[in-house]
Parts: sequence; C-alpha cells; structure tokens
Amino acid sequence: MVDLNSENVLRATEAGEPAFYGDVTSSEVLQSVGAERARDLVVAINDPTAAINAVRAARTISEDLHIVVRSRYLADVEALKRAGADKVIPAELEAALELASYLMTRTCAYDPAQIDVLLDQMRREHGADLES
Repeated sequence: MVDLNSENVLRATEAGEPAFYGDVTSSEVLQSVGAERARDLVVAINDPTAAINAVRAARTISEDLHIVVRSRYLADVEALKRAGADKVIPAELEAALELASYLMTRTCAYDPAQIDVLLDQMRREHGADLES
C-alpha cells in the first residue's frame, strides 16, 4: 500500500502489512516501491484526477502492469480507461446493483442465477463489465 495518509500507513505497518508513505501519482514513488515488478496495481483514490494521474504514472513504468481502478462514479470510467486502466470498477454502480440484488432476492423471490444475468447486463450497458 502506498498512501499519503500517515495514519493509514502506520495502521497497516502495525498490522504487519507492507505500507509506504508517498504519492502514487508520482512514477518515482511507484518505482521506489517496485511497481515495475508487480503484476497488478489497484488504484483506489477518491479524487478522479489523482486516479488518472496514478494510472498514467504507472503506465510510464510498465505497459504490462494490470491496472484496476475503483472509481467513485460512472462518469469517470472512460477517462480512466483512456489513461490506461485495464479495469475500472465504479463504486456508484456496484452499490446500486448490490441494493437491487438484495431487493430482488428479498421481495421478488428472483432466482440468484436470474439476478446474476440481470446485473451482468446492467454492467455491460453502463460500460462496466467486470468480467476478465
């Protein structure tokens, strides 16, 4: 984990997790933590501009790095993909789909397989197909 919040870094290190204080929008910081040797990078930054900059910085280090981004909003998906993200998971959509799934199961007695089909269809329609 790389974070600008020193309390998050301290908690993670105290829990025995590798954690570093730094700005992931900087390719130098990413290189210092060995991002060029990583298979995957998860970007979970609430600021869409910073997330885009982090993806771009990571792409300068490695074209092969698989970059997954958790975005807050559907509106940010395309910009993050253009910046080089391999997969963007919009929290806004996933929260809405989780609510819909819960209600379909609870009140409509939908079969779980039917729900999965409907949710996958909604993801595809919104450009957020989570397969692959």
